Amino acid sequence: MGNDLAIARAADGVDLAWFDSTRNTQLTAHGRATGVFTAPTAPSGGWVALAGDAAGDQIVQSATRVPSGQPRSVAARSAGSTTVAPAPLPGPAWWVAAGSPTGGSLIAATSVTGSLRVATWRP
Repeated sequence: MGNDLAIARAADGVDLAWFDSTRNTQLTAHGRATGVFTAPTAPSGGWVALAGDAAGDQIVQSATRVPSGQPRSVAARSAGSTTVAPAPLPGPAWWVAAGSPTGGSLIAATSVTGSLRVATWRP
């Protein structure tokens, strides 16, 4: 994730994730649909959200800090759950992630092996 900001749909708003280089730590915050945000905290369970669907299911990435530009593993997490389902693809890899705007599915894709590989979850 480097210093990039990730914004992912959540069941009742959005989840933000970023790396704070001044503190050398990964942080997350949750924004409710009302516009109220929580204070930044360390990621719960060691994962940060990358993308989400309308139901609040999310593609998550390992929050472990690695050297800039290094790939990490991704997984899926159902709305309201702390359990993750790892991608059925070799990893770690560089991922592009998306959630369905109408709910029900998540997609992560990589081309790190020279061919397109796609994982789809329907939590």
